[in-house]
Amino acid sequence: MVRKLFHGTKHAAIPSIIQGVDAGFKPLLSGSRTGDIYGKGSYFSSRANYSDTYTESLNGIKKLIVADVVVGSICLGHRQMDLLPLRCDDKRYDCAVDNIANPTIFVIQDVAAAYPSYLMSTISCRSENLSF
Repeated sequence: MVRKLFHGTKHAAIPSIIQGVDAGFKPLLSGSRTGDIYGKGSYFSSRANYSDTYTESLNGIKKLIVADVVVGSICLGHRQMDLLPLRCDDKRYDCAVDNIANPTIFVIQDVAAAYPSYLMSTISCRSENLSF
């Protein structure tokens, strides 16, 4: 299943995600400045206000990336998860989440599992009511 999810990052990282030959999310580099509470990988959320906490304001403007993320088979993430676990069919889960029943945070480790679709800019507005 593919979902539209939010990704927050600092302004300097945005060009490497959305432009160029090797553009895209880099799961192996993710979490280096923010931690990895649900395991290693690139973090996305269905809630803009969660992703917004990882952005920075530059001249009063904040930017969020809206991405198409292949969620697929999910497992509960945890801090010590360096690699997504194997399912019973010997394939790895596609995504770790914060809550199996009602996930709002999604962690991917496959470079091809997320594609940036939109760059959303906000100016002093509140994003907590925005969700997919």
